[in-house]
Parts: sequence; structure tokens; C-alpha cells
Amino acid sequence: MEDFEDIDFLSFFTFDFFKFTKFNFVNSRKFTALTVSVTDSTGRTGNATCSVEVGPAPEFPPPPTPPPPSPTGTSMTFTCTDTSCTILTILNDDKIKISNIGESGSVLFWKIDSKPEWLNMTESGNVSFGSSQTITPSIPNSSQVKNSPSGTIRICDVYDSFSCQNIEVEVNYTAAPKVPEPTLEINKDSTGKDKITCDGKTCSVELKLTNPVEYKEVKIRQSLTGKPQDENKYYDIMPAPAAAGTHILPKIPNLEYGTSYGFRARATPK
Repeated sequence: MEDFEDIDFLSFFTFDFFKFTKFNFVNSRKFTALTVSVTDSTGRTGNATCSVEVGPAPEFPPPPTPPPPSPTGTSMTFTCTDTSCTILTILNDDKIKISNIGESGSVLFWKIDSKPEWLNMTESGNVSFGSSQTITPSIPNSSQVKNSPSGTIRICDVYDSFSCQNIEVEVNYTAAPKVPEPTLEINKDSTGKDKITCDGKTCSVELKLTNPVEYKEVKIRQSLTGKPQDENKYYDIMPAPAAAGTHILPKIPNLEYGTSYGFRARATPK
């Protein structure tokens, strides 16, 4: 077998007296060799080898690494009453700001890993390098925090559960001051007798209303049963003055003689 050292590898397929007999790759760390065995028309054979130097697989740089979530502040306080809750402070702001201060080109995917059940807020998002995202926590139901609980908001990287930041939450609950109720009684005449007038079948009564404070609205209610404890069996019969002070109300007529009646004032605070 002879070696055809002068074969033009890129054009040898144009020579008719060669016929393709063998095609072989040899791999190594630094090069790949392509060996071709050929036979001419007289039966002579030979080899032609082409070596291509190759390097190691290219190494691509790792993607930019995002930082841990970086919320503003490490604590927040709510002040609550019977009807609502308000954020008192988060570093003089009422929002949590999550910033990406990591490597250029990174994207921070964050999530709320845990929080108190009575707290409502956006629970996931993503932040590009150099940007920030704000979220506003709230307590929609102040009745859930009457015993002034505390809790923790834990904000984590979606892809790294160990990369987290905590914000402590404190609630200061103050019950709204109780508004004093109005008093209602039968008015008296100059002799101290109740002002009740009857004609034998029906009666009328004059009531006196005392409002310790000014209200938004006052209505006089009458009991269907005559029993003051039957709260659900009262119905409104007329409006009454809402200003603070004592008021003599118009007489209530058509009360059946010998029947028990109950009256009360229903006041709506301002």
C-alpha cells in the first residue's frame, strides 16, 4: 500500500480512477483526523489524511447573579381601630420597595415565602438590574387583629430559598371610644305624673329624649311585643332630633288601652 501524499483533498473526487473505499474519523484531545483510503484503476491503494486541530469546548460566562431581595426597612407598624388599619411607618413610607442591586443584566424573581394570614399584599414579581418594585401591604379586616398580634413577612428569591429578607410586622390595636347612647323616657307633667292621655280605648304618650352628644341621626323605635329585650322586634316609627341636649318629642297616638309598649332611641354616631 502506498501513500498518496500529493492528493488535493478538496478536489480528489473529480478523478475518475479513484473509487471511495473507506471513510474514518480519529478523535483525540487536540485534533480530529479524517483518513480516506482510495484505489486507482490499476488496483493500487493509498491513504490521504486531513487533520483539523480543535480546541476544548468553549466556556461561556455564567449569567449575572441577582442579589437577595432588598426591601426597604426591616420592620413596619400598623395602627388599627374597630373599623380600619393604617400603615404607621416603613422608613417614613407606606410601601415596601424591592430593589435589584446585583450584577448588571441580572433579573431578580422574588416571592412572598410566608406572611401573617391577616395581611394582604402582592406575593410575587420580578425586578431588572437597577430597578425596583413597590408593594403596599394592608389589613382588610381589622377584627382579626384585635389582640395586637405581630408577624413576619419573608421575601425570597424564587430560585434560591436561602436568599431571603425578613420584615417584622407589628400591630397596635386601639378600640374606638364607645359613643354614649341617648336616653328615652316618658315625659312628666308639673306634678311628676307621666304624660299619658287615654280616651277609654286608645292612648297617647309624650316622650323625652336626652342626647349626651350630637349624633348623625336618631330614630324612635317601637316594640312589637312590648318587651324591651326583644331587640329584633322593634321598628322605626319617627325621626328625632340629633343635636345634643334634651328634646320633647311629639305625642305618639293610637296606643291601645291595656296593651304593653316599648320604645327606644336608635342613634347613629357622627
